[in-house]
Amino acid sequence: MGICNGVNLSKSLFTVDAVANEADLIAPTLRDLYRYWQRLRVNGALPHRRAINPADFVPHLGLVNLIDVVDGGRDFRFRLIGSIVDHVLQRSYTGTTVSDYPRRSGREHLMAIFTSATLERQPYVGCGKVTSVNFKEVTYWSVALPLRDDEASVSTLLVSNHFSPLPTTPL
Repeated sequence: MGICNGVNLSKSLFTVDAVANEADLIAPTLRDLYRYWQRLRVNGALPHRRAINPADFVPHLGLVNLIDVVDGGRDFRFRLIGSIVDHVLQRSYTGTTVSDYPRRSGREHLMAIFTSATLERQPYVGCGKVTSVNFKEVTYWSVALPLRDDEASVSTLLVSNHFSPLPTTPL
């Protein structure tokens, strides 16, 4: 199975690993966005952020985030957060930064996965646990896919999420 499967998250708050191939990704949502990102690569270069077209992954929009790289990766701004992600996290983080994230463990995990994807210029996957709506514990997986700007620097991360179990409380 994929990365993070079999990890005892009671001993570790989260994990972060490089993605070697799509088999490392546990959920169809993560694999679909990874394949989309791979199709946008030209001659092995990172996809340009302008190449992203949300119409290409409409079924997954509620689970997708766009993250801006701030100060070369010293921080990250949540440009857009999917509605399902907001629902699971019980608030909207759009417009805030990782350094503003209220839970220290969550802040550390987001910094680890986003910094790794930015500096290594390759996809990274992470998993962990979060307390969700109705105070239920949910396991999550996220894949961060780096996008470049005109200077070929990583400027944006395309992030897909998977939650298990997905809370059933209405949006």
